Amino acid sequence: MREVREFYADVVPLAPHLCSLSVPRCYETPFNLSTTVFRRCVQGLVSVLLSVKKRPVIRFQRNSRDAHRLADELQKTMTREDVLFEGCKSDAVLVIVERSEDPVSPLLNQWTYEAMVHELVGISNNRVQMENAPADGLKNLVLNASQDEFYAKVGPFLRVVKV
Repeated sequence: MREVREFYADVVPLAPHLCSLSVPRCYETPFNLSTTVFRRCVQGLVSVLLSVKKRPVIRFQRNSRDAHRLADELQKTMTREDVLFEGCKSDAVLVIVERSEDPVSPLLNQWTYEAMVHELVGISNNRVQMENAPADGLKNLVLNASQDEFYAKVGPFLRVVKV
């Protein structure tokens, strides 16, 4: 063995600009974030920050209790795991916003290529499943810029980062 490397991949990468924590339902009751989902969000965000080698300044929505809790816990984790963040750059800002207070993103989101395909057919972890497709090779497709010529050309111009 020559070397050992550690990769922080606690998320599902969907595209170069998009990843998912694969959490189907975040709230137990309306506007009450469950403890397990909260921990999963912190772990996923730490994983993403370590994988892109960033130690960002964290900003959050002032009137959101969950955004404030998430920002505090993320900051505590980054301080506690200071050794892991040693080589990370501090040239980024992480903004935590609660989606219920974001009226613009749902409107913009429908104009991304992924959103259009999801609305028409449905996407789950970059997989598009079409049971009524005429050929077997078209029943289960992976939506990926390296495999889809249209997506490779249009994708960079239609991006909205989703968290």
